[in-house]
Amino acid sequence: MATTTNYGWTTPNDTDLVKDGAAAIRTLGSSVDTTTKNLNPETTLGDLAFRSATSNVNTRLGVGSTGQVLTVAAGVPSWATPSSGALTLVSNGSFTAASSFNLGTPFTSSYRNYKVLISLVNTAANSNPGIYCSPRVGGVNNVSGGVDFTYRFYSSNATTDSTNTNQNYVQLGNFLDDGWSLDMTIYQPNISGKTFARYLGIAGNGGSGTVNGQYEGAFTVQANTQWDSLGFTLSGDTYTGFYRVYGLAD
Repeated sequence: MATTTNYGWTTPNDTDLVKDGAAAIRTLGSSVDTTTKNLNPETTLGDLAFRSATSNVNTRLGVGSTGQVLTVAAGVPSWATPSSGALTLVSNGSFTAASSFNLGTPFTSSYRNYKVLISLVNTAANSNPGIYCSPRVGGVNNVSGGVDFTYRFYSSNATTDSTNTNQNYVQLGNFLDDGWSLDMTIYQPNISGKTFARYLGIAGNGGSGTVNGQYEGAFTVQANTQWDSLGFTLSGDTYTGFYRVYGLAD
């Protein structure tokens, strides 16, 4: 018996007798049925089929879950949850009339570096309050020193530089009469090694709506400690505000 070129279906030879026609048609039909099923293995709404390692046989890929995307793993199609992008929100919160707050425990081994955003509104309106932060682990602010920080303060009157070593804290801002916002990038806080950070803090001016001052600084933490958070202290005043912490994709 002859066979087809692509799928190897059995067909009569050109010289076969007519009496074999019915059996030949049945054999050919069964081969077509089997091949068609192998090429269409889908069983459920949303299924997909892709070529398998076996010749003339496809593999069924079941429909993915809501929100998943089609990708390739180990050389074959598969469903996967898409990456959330360069920034992933890992912690957020708010507070009212507080003199201190912390970020929860956002720093883990899941991310190497983090972005911290904070916005505060002064609720007591005392004169020239300040804000400070300390590395934090296990629910306790750093009390062992080893924090070195430097900043440049800009205002409408002057520019001031300051460098401080072996502190328990970092000075982030002052003159926060009308509110304050912080943008900080902190590098490898949860890795057993030195922690580095840079920050920009901007303060408002006593209800006038103008920028009263800007702190631009950086700090290092010398201890090889795996910090899990930052604690913030507000001197001489209370604040209402919120924070957001984002993990940065490598």
